[in-house]
Amino acid sequence: MTITANQREILEHTAYRAAGGFCCGDSDDMQELVRLGLMESAGRKSFVPDEYFKLTALGRESLKTPVEKATERLARTGSHRDLRRLNKAKRNAR
Repeated sequence: MTITANQREILEHTAYRAAGGFCCGDSDDMQELVRLGLMESAGRKSFVPDEYFKLTALGRESLKTPVEKATERLARTGSHRDLRRLNKAKRNAR
Protein backbone atom coordinates (compact mmCIF):
# COMPACT_ATOMS: atom_id res chain seq x y z
CA MET A 1 0.00 0.00 0.00
CA THR A 2 1.55 3.27 -1.13
CA ILE A 3 0.05 6.67 -0.48
CA THR A 4 0.89 9.97 -2.14
CA ALA A 5 2.34 13.01 -0.41
CA ASN A 6 -1.05 14.72 -0.64
CA GLN A 7 -2.78 11.75 1.00
CA ARG A 8 -0.14 11.73 3.76
CA GLU A 9 -0.83 15.44 4.31
CA ILE A 10 -4.57 14.72 4.65
CA LEU A 11 -3.82 12.07 7.30
CA GLU A 12 -1.45 14.37 9.21
CA HIS A 13 -3.88 17.30 9.01
CA THR A 14 -6.70 15.15 10.37
CA ALA A 15 -4.56 13.72 13.17
CA TYR A 16 -2.75 16.85 14.34
CA ARG A 17 -4.49 20.01 13.14
CA ALA A 18 -8.16 19.38 12.30
CA ALA A 19 -10.70 20.48 14.91
CA GLY A 20 -11.90 17.46 16.84
CA GLY A 21 -10.00 15.11 14.53
CA PHE A 22 -12.54 15.55 11.73
CA CYS A 23 -11.52 16.52 8.21
CA CYS A 24 -14.08 18.17 5.97
CA GLY A 25 -14.00 17.79 2.24
CA ASP A 26 -14.34 15.04 -0.28
CA SER A 27 -11.80 14.41 -3.01
CA ASP A 28 -10.32 11.58 -5.03
CA ASP A 29 -7.45 11.37 -2.53
CA MET A 30 -9.89 11.16 0.37
CA GLN A 31 -11.88 8.42 -1.35
CA GLU A 32 -8.67 6.45 -1.90
CA LEU A 33 -7.83 6.75 1.82
CA VAL A 34 -11.33 5.49 2.65
CA ARG A 35 -10.91 2.60 0.22
CA LEU A 36 -7.57 1.70 1.87
CA GLY A 37 -9.21 1.75 5.30
CA LEU A 38 -7.18 4.67 6.65
CA MET A 39 -10.14 7.08 6.90
CA GLU A 40 -13.87 6.62 7.40
CA SER A 41 -16.95 8.75 7.01
CA ALA A 42 -18.03 10.70 10.06
CA GLY A 43 -21.27 11.99 8.54
CA ARG A 44 -22.40 15.42 7.48
CA LYS A 45 -23.31 18.68 9.17
CA SER A 46 -26.32 20.67 8.06
CA PHE A 47 -24.28 23.85 7.61
CA VAL A 48 -21.48 22.28 5.49
CA PRO A 49 -22.14 20.74 2.07
CA ASP A 50 -19.20 18.30 2.19
CA GLU A 51 -18.90 15.10 4.18
CA TYR A 52 -16.67 14.83 7.28
CA PHE A 53 -14.05 12.10 7.68
CA LYS A 54 -12.00 10.75 10.58
CA LEU A 55 -8.97 8.48 10.96
CA THR A 56 -9.38 4.79 11.58
CA ALA A 57 -7.08 2.84 13.90
CA LEU A 58 -5.13 1.74 10.82
CA GLY A 59 -4.82 5.38 9.74
CA ARG A 60 -3.41 6.41 13.12
CA GLU A 61 -1.01 3.46 13.06
CA SER A 62 0.24 4.45 9.59
CA LEU A 63 1.41 7.83 10.92
CA LYS A 64 3.69 6.33 13.56
CA THR A 65 7.43 6.18 12.93
CA PRO A 66 9.32 2.88 13.19
CA VAL A 67 10.84 4.06 16.50
CA GLU A 68 7.38 4.75 17.96
CA LYS A 69 6.13 1.35 16.82
CA ALA A 70 9.16 -0.46 18.29
CA THR A 71 8.85 1.45 21.59
CA GLU A 72 5.19 0.49 21.95
CA ARG A 73 5.93 -3.14 21.18
CA LEU A 74 8.79 -3.23 23.70
CA ALA A 75 6.52 -1.71 26.36
CA ARG A 76 3.96 -4.46 25.73
CA THR A 77 6.28 -7.45 25.57
CA GLY A 78 9.50 -6.51 27.35
CA SER A 79 11.36 -9.03 25.20
CA HIS A 80 15.02 -8.85 24.23
CA ARG A 81 14.08 -9.23 20.56
CA ASP A 82 11.90 -6.12 20.73
CA LEU A 83 14.72 -4.19 22.42
CA ARG A 84 16.96 -5.08 19.46
CA ARG A 85 14.22 -3.94 17.06
CA LEU A 86 13.97 -0.62 18.87
CA ASN A 87 17.73 -0.06 18.74
CA LYS A 88 17.78 -0.92 15.03
CA ALA A 89 14.93 1.51 14.32
CA LYS A 90 16.80 4.25 16.21
CA ARG A 91 19.99 3.60 14.21
CA ASN A 92 18.06 3.73 10.92
CA ALA A 93 16.33 6.97 11.92
CA ARG A 94 19.62 8.87 12.14
